[in-house]
Amino acid sequence: IREPTNFNINADGAGFLTPANHDGNSSEVNALGPFLGSLGIFSREAIQIWHVEADDANNELLQVISNIGTTARKSVVPFQDKTVFLAGTVLRALQRGDNTEAVASIGDLGGPIDVRVRAHCLSVGTTTADAAVGAVEPQEKRLMIAVGNRVYVLSSFPGISAWTEYEPGFSISDMVVSNRRLYVRAADSVYLYGGTNFNTYDTSTVTVRVPYLD
Repeated sequence: IREPTNFNINADGAGFLTPANHDGNSSEVNALGPFLGSLGIFSREAIQIWHVEADDANNELLQVISNIGTTARKSVVPFQDKTVFLAGTVLRALQRGDNTEAVASIGDLGGPIDVRVRAHCLSVGTTTADAAVGAVEPQEKRLMIAVGNRVYVLSSFPGISAWTEYEPGFSISDMVVSNRRLYVRAADSVYLYGGTNFNTYDTSTVTVRVPYLD
């Protein structure tokens, strides 16, 4: 506790847990993500929800969600009251349980663009899809998930929920928010989203698709 460089297992606040002891599909942990004050442990085909405390003896397994998970470790992003991740070739989210017994359930967050995300992931291959990275744009709080040279953006506000697909012209390997600015890395270049004045963009043509209308 308050000693982040102390990895002595006998120190106060140190401990460990073995997810595979609780679910056979959790032998390899790919990512960790916060969820409603608990900890989500993501494997390829399972997600475990744990209550964790400084005292290792008080850690408690709350729920196991089977048959879904992620291998894209950097795609796990807390967004609003959800935790978003790339599940194979589709975007999904941990959300509040749909009954009093379940802590969490899986939300079909990426449903409107599943076909496009799946097609892109299949075209770029497993290695690129597993390198997907996510972040929340700090100014307008939009969710961004980059898969190679595509960025899928969710605008979710009261009265509106819409996905946008960006093609920046380069493949993004990392995204980070610092001092309320979003930086992305592509190979040996670093880009600042919106520029230093938060309002520097290109003149790309925009195509809008509205459901159920031609």
